[in-house]
Amino acid sequence: MKYKSIFISDVHLGTKLSNTKKLLDFFKNNDSENLFLVGDIIDGWAIKRKFIWPQSHSDVIQKILKKARKGCNVVFITGNHDEFLRPFVPLVLGDSLDIKNEIEYTSIKGEKYLVTHGDFYDSITM
Repeated sequence: MKYKSIFISDVHLGTKLSNTKKLLDFFKNNDSENLFLVGDIIDGWAIKRKFIWPQSHSDVIQKILKKARKGCNVVFITGNHDEFLRPFVPLVLGDSLDIKNEIEYTSIKGEKYLVTHGDFYDSITM
């Protein structure tokens, strides 16, 4: 299927429970102009405790980068588990990959939405 925008959160790469095979299958069967990765894509907290990074986790990253290279606008919105990226925000990687703390999204009907990871604000007030 082809969509205008896809929003994905809480992948938690770097953990045993990350369901990368289903995500890779989803990417294989769905395409979009915009891909919003809405926090906790990489679980820095888990990686600090015990480094777990199977090949399938690298495959997810490679698939996302490939989408960006092919023109999909990829926006990585930081969450609490991938807060290690915040010192670098805003960060633009190439023409189609941005890392931000939040974005304003405008639908095709002109409606505006604030997109952020819900736990983000909890983690910055700690």
